[in-house]
Amino acid sequence: MSKFDKVIGYKDIKAEGRLCEMANELFNMANVSKKDTKLPYDIWIDSEGKNTKQNYPQLKVDYNGDRIPVSISEDPKILVKKKIPEFSRIKYWIKKYSIVLLQHWNKEITDKEALNQLGE
Repeated sequence: MSKFDKVIGYKDIKAEGRLCEMANELFNMANVSKKDTKLPYDIWIDSEGKNTKQNYPQLKVDYNGDRIPVSISEDPKILVKKKIPEFSRIKYWIKKYSIVLLQHWNKEITDKEALNQLGE
């Protein structure tokens, strides 16, 4: 058992691996705060855009600690079998900012440029 395991209290190596995976995922995403969007949840936009393993534009909604993937499209959809309360508000926001979100996904604008426009 490593010193890290003793300090943090992780007993299961799989749990530690999942935490590293989650941290890496967040590292590669930009957070759009609910304070800026006026949505009930934080939104995560992929900083790597179309270079990721996903073949279609998407973002993630932070709901109860889960990052739930949602398509960036004319008709945004939740891409997993989960529900998000007030999803209609998220759909409206995605449609409103679809050009910015797609420009970011396609690496036409930076994280900073996208974040500046998404908080308006």
